[in-house]
Amino acid sequence: MKRKQVVWTARAAKSLTNFCEFIKQDSPSAAKKVRSEILLTAKKLSDYPEMFQIDEMMGDPELNIRRFFKWNYKIV
Repeated sequence: MKRKQVVWTARAAKSLTNFCEFIKQDSPSAAKKVRSEILLTAKKLSDYPEMFQIDEMMGDPELNIRRFFKWNYKIV
């Protein structure tokens, strides 16, 4: 099976950075862990593109946009 490409939009990357900066105010180690876990989980989509459900809110299901939840946050 061919690996799929996981695409991070500029908005998504900025959102992750902002989220981690917010957490870092209370706990730098937690911020590092959160960032690492989210990136690792997203990277798994390259090998297992159907491991998470399609996000119906993103429009056309043929676009195959997936979502997962981590620490009560939705990652699309």
